[in-house]
Amino acid sequence: MIKILLADDQCLMLEGIKAILKDESGIEIVGTATDGKSAIAQALKLQPDLVLIDIEMPKMNGIVATKYICEYMPTTKVIILTSHKEQSYITQALQAGASGYLLKDTLIQDLKRAIYSL
Repeated sequence: MIKILLADDQCLMLEGIKAILKDESGIEIVGTATDGKSAIAQALKLQPDLVLIDIEMPKMNGIVATKYICEYMPTTKVIILTSHKEQSYITQALQAGASGYLLKDTLIQDLKRAIYSL
């Protein structure tokens, strides 16, 4: 079972991703966060295998939060799920330790494939 923490400040995105993944037998959504600081706190508390995190969030953006999550929890993988297509964001995310970078317009099967591949 892959334990996943979702972090996005848009409730519709959180609920949408939960709905997409709820019937996957190998995936369990263990928690959600709506800002970068709470994403770090929830990750430390819940010990997920994977964090799906947005870049644009209040209190701390997803790239900075990714850096801390990867530093404090080296076995937890992070996938950035964002609408930012710019190469600079991709580079920053990977330098922060993200294992993947997906756009929010990614196909559902590609999201699932990325999750299972990690």
